[in-house]
Amino acid sequence: DNRQKKPSLAGTRQTRANRFLHEYYAGNTGNWQLRGDSGAARAEHRKAIDTSAGGRVVQDMVEALEKDNPHPEILLMNGSQSRGGRRVDVAEVYSPPRMTAMARTLGLRPGFVADLTLMTDEGEPWDLSIEKNQDKAIELIAEQEPWLLVLSPPCTAFSSLQNLNKGKRDAETVDEEYRQAIKHVVFAAKLCRIQLDAGRRFMIEHPVAATSWSLQCLQELINETGVKRTNFDFCMVGMQATDQDGEGAAKKRTGVLSNSEEISKALEDRQCDKKHRHVVLTGGKAKACEVYPDEFCELICTAAMEDKQKSQRSLYRVTDVTREVDAMPTPHEDDEDPWTALYRDVDFFDDVTGCMMDKDRATEARKLEIKFFKDMEVYKKVPRSEAHAGGYKVISTRWLDVNKGDKLNPDYRARLVGRELNTEARLDLFAATPPLESLKLICSICASHQDQANPYVLLSVDVKRAYFYAKARRPIYIEIPVEDYEPGDEHMVGRLNLSLYGTRDAAQNWSKEYTEFLEGIGFVRGKSSPCNFVNPQRNIYLTVHGDDFTLTGNQQQMEWVRDQMRAKYEIKDKIIGPAMHMCKEARILNRTIRWTNEGIEYEPDRRHADLIIKEVIPEGAKSVTTPGTDEGRGRREESPELTKQESSRYRGIAARLNYLALDRPDLQNTAKCISKHMARPREADWVMVKRVARYLVGSPRSIQMFEWQCTPSTIVTYGDSDWTGKERDRKSTSGGVVIWGSHTLKSWSSQQKVIALSSGEAELYAVLKAATQTKGIMSMFMDFGLEADGLVMTDANAAMGIVHRQGLGKMRHLDVQYLWIQQEVSEGRLRVGKVRTTENVADLLTKNLPAEAMHKHLHAMKFRLEQPHARGSLRLDYLAKDQWDAQQSNWTRVHHRPRATLFTPFKVANGPGEDHHVGRLRVTRGIFADGTHFEEVDEWRKSEDAHRRLRQSWIGSTEFMDDYANIDDECKHGYVNHVDHHTGMKGKIETLSDSPFSTFSLFSTLSADAYRTALTRGVRHAEGGCSGTDPNTSQSDVHCDSKRSVRGFMGIEREIPKANRTGTACLFGSSISIISVSLSHKRGSGAIAPIPLCY
Repeated sequence: DNRQKKPSLAGTRQTRANRFLHEYYAGNTGNWQLRGDSGAARAEHRKAIDTSAGGRVVQDMVEALEKDNPHPEILLMNGSQSRGGRRVDVAEVYSPPRMTAMARTLGLRPGFVADLTLMTDEGEPWDLSIEKNQDKAIELIAEQEPWLLVLSPPCTAFSSLQNLNKGKRDAETVDEEYRQAIKHVVFAAKLCRIQLDAGRRFMIEHPVAATSWSLQCLQELINETGVKRTNFDFCMVGMQATDQDGEGAAKKRTGVLSNSEEISKALEDRQCDKKHRHVVLTGGKAKACEVYPDEFCELICTAAMEDKQKSQRSLYRVTDVTREVDAMPTPHEDDEDPWTALYRDVDFFDDVTGCMMDKDRATEARKLEIKFFKDMEVYKKVPRSEAHAGGYKVISTRWLDVNKGDKLNPDYRARLVGRELNTEARLDLFAATPPLESLKLICSICASHQDQANPYVLLSVDVKRAYFYAKARRPIYIEIPVEDYEPGDEHMVGRLNLSLYGTRDAAQNWSKEYTEFLEGIGFVRGKSSPCNFVNPQRNIYLTVHGDDFTLTGNQQQMEWVRDQMRAKYEIKDKIIGPAMHMCKEARILNRTIRWTNEGIEYEPDRRHADLIIKEVIPEGAKSVTTPGTDEGRGRREESPELTKQESSRYRGIAARLNYLALDRPDLQNTAKCISKHMARPREADWVMVKRVARYLVGSPRSIQMFEWQCTPSTIVTYGDSDWTGKERDRKSTSGGVVIWGSHTLKSWSSQQKVIALSSGEAELYAVLKAATQTKGIMSMFMDFGLEADGLVMTDANAAMGIVHRQGLGKMRHLDVQYLWIQQEVSEGRLRVGKVRTTENVADLLTKNLPAEAMHKHLHAMKFRLEQPHARGSLRLDYLAKDQWDAQQSNWTRVHHRPRATLFTPFKVANGPGEDHHVGRLRVTRGIFADGTHFEEVDEWRKSEDAHRRLRQSWIGSTEFMDDYANIDDECKHGYVNHVDHHTGMKGKIETLSDSPFSTFSLFSTLSADAYRTALTRGVRHAEGGCSGTDPNTSQSDVHCDSKRSVRGFMGIEREIPKANRTGTACLFGSSISIISVSLSHKRGSGAIAPIPLCY
C-alpha cells in the first residue's frame, strides 16, 4: 500500500547483514521487487515495510533471505523478476570460443558461442545463414542475457584485398558471396539492436578498410546514442605473424563498433607506436590473424566488466542496513537535491586556467544555464527516429565552466555547448569580428565630445546567452543533457529551435539577429566592418564584438538604446560617465575602461604579464628598464637549439606576449623578434624571453589615456623602418603609429616581406605600410559616419621623394605594385609629410631604444607604465602547466593541473620517444582534493591499470623506474604517507622482496562505521583475505562461504573458490581496536609485487 511507514532499525547487529539494500519503487503501487522471487523473502520484505517493530524485523528478514536465497543480497531488477536462465557476462557470435575462454580464465561467467566451426544442441553446424539457427541465437540471448555480446561476422567479401581478385573469379559466385555476407552483417546488427534495447553491451569488429562499414544497418547503429566506432591496431594488443624474417607484429588496422564506453577508451590507446617490425599480411598470412590474441581478449573482457560495474553503480541507490539509523527510507522520500546527487562525485575545474572551482557556485551556474534552456525553449524533445529519417547526425554536448573574475571576485559562467564537427566545407559560414581599434575609436569619440551641452558617455552592454536569441536556420539535433533528462526520454533527442554555442552557424545566425534588430531601430551597418554601426539621427556610435556591445553618445540617447535592448534581450549594462549615479569603471573585452577627471583610461589585462613572469623567471627577480637589447644578437646562430619541451614552452609564451603587445607599443618590437624564431628557437632567443619577463616585473601595467579634446580633422600616421635590422636574413622592420588628435588608435611592428637594397627603399616600404593602415582607419571612420583626412609622416627624404613623383625613377628594380601611393598623393586622397627623427614616435616600433627615448615616445602616445595593482583589478589565478622534471634521472612528470586518473608517459608532448627507455614501475605521489596525501606503486603497462581512476582529483608527480631498489626505504619498509581521512587508515607495505608473494597490511583503530568503507578488496589472480577482532568478545568474526564475490581493485567482481581464499571479513560492533587486512598477489613471469590497496 502507499502508507509511508518508517520501521526503526535501532540496535541492528546482524553478522550476515553487511550487504546492500537496493531500493526500487515501481510507479505508485508501493511494491518492492526482490531477486529470487521466494515467498519467504517477499513476505519478510513486506513485513519490513509495513511495521515499525524495530531491529528484530530486519533480523527475521535476513534469516529468511539466507534460508531461501543462496545469495544474501536484496537486489532490485528494475521492477521485473529474473528469468529462469542464468545471466552470463560474455557471449560470442560468428567466432570460436575466444572471448568466452578468456572470460572463464578471468573468473567471469561465459555464455553461448555460435560459430560455424561448432555444433548446436541438435548436432548440426552453427550455420547462421539458416533462419532456425538465427532464431536459436536470439532465444539464447533472451535466456542468458549476456552483458557483452561479441560479433565478428564474415568480412572476406568486403575485403579490399579480395576486391583485387574479383575480375579473376566467376561474377555470379562473387555476387552470391557478397549477398550472403550482407545478410550476416544485417543479422549481426539485429543482435546488436537487441543488446542496445536491453541496456546491455555489444561489440562488432571488422577491418577498417572493409566496405561493410558503409552498409545502412551499421550506419544506423553508429548514429545511436552511446554507440561509437573506434579504430585501433592489433599489433598493440599482441597479434603476431611470421614471414621470411621470422616472427613480427601484425598491424591489421581494425574498427570496432560498440556501445561500451570503457571498450572504446581501452582501444583508443591501442594505436601503433611504430617501435616494432610489421609483417606484411599478404600471401595467406592474413588467415592466421583471424584468431584474437589473448591480450586483446583480456582487454575487452576487463573493459566490459568495468563498464558493467559503472552501470550498476549508476542504476541503484545503496542503503547500508548495518548502520544504525532512525528510520527506513521509503520510496516516497527524496530529501536529496537532484543536482547534489548528480554532482556528488564531480569536481569542477576552470576550462581556461585549470583551477579548481567552488562546487556550489559552479552548480548554481549550471542551474542558471539549464533554466535559460527551458525558459527560452532552446530545443524541443522529439523522437530519435525523426533525426534518423532525415539523415541528420545527433551531436553531443559538453559543459564549459569558466570563472570570468578571480578568486577574490568570482564570476562563474557555465555554458552548455554543442560539439558539431566541421565535416564539410561551407564558404558561406562567416561571422565577422571588429578590429581592436574599433573599441579604441569609440573611446576616442566619447573623449572628443565633452565640450558641448550634452557631453558623451559610454554604454557597455552584455547580452546574456546571446545565441539563444537567434533562430536555428537548419535542422540540428542534439543529445538531451542529463540535467534535463526526464522519464520517457530514453528514445528522444532535442531539435534546436534556437542557435546553440558550438554549432557551426551559431555565430552567423546571431550576427544576422542583432543586425536586423539594430537596423530596425535606425542604425546603419558599416561597410569596412559589419560589426560597426551608427545611428545618424541620434548620433550614436556602436561596435559589437560577439555579445558585447560598446556605444557612445549623450546620456539621453544611451538610456534610449539601453531601453530598446532591454525590451528585446536580457542584458547586463553599465553607463560610464561623470555623473554620481554612473559607473566609473567597466571591463570590456577583458580591458578596463576607466572614467577620470583627465580623460578615459584604457588598460589591458595585467594577468597576461603576471603569467609570463611566473612562467619564465623565479619570484623576486630584479627588473630591467627596457624589454629588449641588441647584445648577443649576432651570436644567435652559435647557440644551441632548445629541446622539444623547451621549444613548446617558448611558443606558448611568445603567443601570450603577442596578445599582450596589441595594447602595449613598448612590447611590440620585442614580441615581433621573439615570434620570428618560434619555428626553431635557440638559447639566445630564450634570453630575450627572460629579459621581457624581467622588464614586466618593473612595468606590469600599461595605461593609455584618451584625454579630453576637440574633435580633430586629420588622422596622422607615423611610419619608420630599421634597415636590415642587424639580422642574418637582412630583412628590415616597419613600424607605425596611428594617432587621432592625441589619441593613439593603432600601432604595429612587422618584418618586411622583401629584402630592401637601401635604407631609402626600406623607408618606402614603411611609408606604404603606414599608408595602407591609414586608409583602413579612414574606412572605419566612414563606418561611423565620420570624415577625416589622412596624413602619413616619415623622417626619410628618399621615401618622400619617391611618393611625390611618378614612376620608378632610378629604382628600376621596384615592382610597380608599390607605386599606388604616388597616385593617392597626386590626387590628394592622402598626404605625406616630414617629421624629425627624434620626434618620430614610430622609432620605438622598429628597434631597441634606451629607456629615456622609449619613455619619451610612450609619453607622446599618451601611455604610462605602472607597477601596483589597480584598485578592483582582477588578480591572477595561476596554475602552471604539467611538465617533465628534467632534474630527475628517471622520467618524471609533475602534475600542476588536477587530474582524475593515473598518468601514462606515451603520446604526451615532449615525452619519451622511440629511442627512450621508460621504467616499468610507476610511482605516483600526490595530494587529493580533500588534502589527503598518497603514494602508489604499480606496473603502468598493464592495460587494466594504465588509466585507473582514483577516488578524487589530485595533483603531484609520477615517476617511472625499473627496480624496487630505486624506491625509497620509507616506501619499501615503512608507512607510505597515505592517510585516508575518511577511515583513519594508514597504508603500510610490509615487504617488497622478490619472493613469490608480497603482502600489504593495514593497521588502525577505528569505529565499525568507518570500517564500512574498508571492505575486503581482492585482486586479479589473487588470494585475498582479512580478519578482525572485536575487543568486546575477543573473537574473530570471520565467515567463509563456498563461494564469495570479491571486488577487485579494478572494481570488477569475481567469484573466488573457497580453496583460494583465506577468509572474508564481515565485522560489526561499536568499535574494532585492530584490523589486519592482507592481500597477496602471486607473481608470474614479469608480474609485479606491489598492488595498490583501494579502500
